[in-house]
Amino acid sequence: MPFQRRNVPASPATHTSLALLPRTAKSPAVAKRACYYAGALTILTGLAAAFAGLMAHSMVGDVPDSRMVLPTLASTKVPFWIGALTMIGVVGASMSTCCGVIIATSAVISRNIIQRWSNRTMDDEQLLKLTRTAALPMTVGGALFAWYRPEPGILLALAFDIVLAGCVLPLVAGV
Repeated sequence: MPFQRRNVPASPATHTSLALLPRTAKSPAVAKRACYYAGALTILTGLAAAFAGLMAHSMVGDVPDSRMVLPTLASTKVPFWIGALTMIGVVGASMSTCCGVIIATSAVISRNIIQRWSNRTMDDEQLLKLTRTAALPMTVGGALFAWYRPEPGILLALAFDIVLAGCVLPLVAGV
């Protein structure tokens, strides 16, 4: 496949997007170099976050609620712009995760449950409408669940447990 240069808007998140990189690079050498830069930036960012997490309790001191360590650290111990970027990153990661869960759940419900067990065939447009319709109750249910249980760490662990439990039978039995 020959290299095609396309105009793609740059954003801070595209430095790790390996799907966009081959399509936007000028040559294979530029793409390879960009992958090395993206890997190095990802490692540095991850190490900085890991060390900040390890030192957070000693830097912040006694916080009555352990869920408030990161917001306290971001608002009192670092420059304003770093704290703002940290909180923007947390909100962006949360929104991205929620979006992925809503889309995946509604796609599974519409395609693997409703389409599989209904007697009529659906084209792509009907399936897309059904998926969008199934996303509404998933969004409302997720919002209500988060409203009554506002602990993202526990909710994330619960989500991974549910996915793992749901994948055991298909992975072991090949269903």
